[in-house]
Amino acid sequence: MNDTLRLFDAFDRRFANAVETRTLRGDGFAKLADAGEELVLTADLPGVKPEDLDIRLEANVLTVRAERKQPKPEGFDLLRSERGQLRFSRQIELPVRIDPDGVIAKLENGVLNIHLPKA
Repeated sequence: MNDTLRLFDAFDRRFANAVETRTLRGDGFAKLADAGEELVLTADLPGVKPEDLDIRLEANVLTVRAERKQPKPEGFDLLRSERGQLRFSRQIELPVRIDPDGVIAKLENGVLNIHLPKA
């Protein structure tokens, strides 16, 4: 290991407790696809629970917000954590009108799929 890498590794070990969480801002986690009769939004949201999701469709704008919190462990000191908070927020103006009554959202294995039937 060269001196620079050793220095960074020592820095990480020394300050692991000072920074308890890292935040992923959500860049690059979502895609919107046209599947013919519907649009499908897919977003990678590892560790997010359904109760931590906020999905809204207003005036043909889809808003998706999610948050994964990392509680501080009880009973011991955290020496190192590479799992951080995740905050995801997207507002997408949809290219076609959507039937709001037919929207279906599923969160499964850390992947959110929202099916948006065209009106």
